[in-house]
Amino acid sequence: MPRNDHACTTRRLRSTPARHIIAPSNNYKEDTMQRLVFVLAVMLIVPLCTSQAQDPSVVDGKHYKVEFENDYVRIVRIKYDAGEKSVMHDHPDGVAVYLTDAAVKMNLPDGSTVDLNGKAQHAEWAPGGKHLPQNVGDKPLELILVELKAASKMKAKEKEKADM
Repeated sequence: MPRNDHACTTRRLRSTPARHIIAPSNNYKEDTMQRLVFVLAVMLIVPLCTSQAQDPSVVDGKHYKVEFENDYVRIVRIKYDAGEKSVMHDHPDGVAVYLTDAAVKMNLPDGSTVDLNGKAQHAEWAPGGKHLPQNVGDKPLELILVELKAASKMKAKEKEKADM
């Protein structure tokens, strides 16, 4: 009687542990090594992906220093030498107080850019969001950013309600 290979394969797959169906191997050490490499790769890649939009004082301590923080605001001193650029990060809504004149190019996550010019001793609204800033001026720039925590918490609550 002819053998039905398809039926045999189906029976074998049903009785075979899932790890052998996904990555068949007769070598236990090779399987273990593959799993170890996979776990290590995930451990290295996940932090890199999540750092694309993080706290600037953590991901770019060279340019961002927290001067004061409480439940309502965080005050960040920002300094860039001419031509320096940061990494992608985000801020909540706040107020920027320029201590020097500034010419900044903001690179946004979608690939677009926004040019900003600030005058020393002036303050302006700074809407929150993700960006990668670069000092495109020929002099160092310095500013104080007053980040509003309460506004961020309210926005998060509003978004939560809208998503429901």
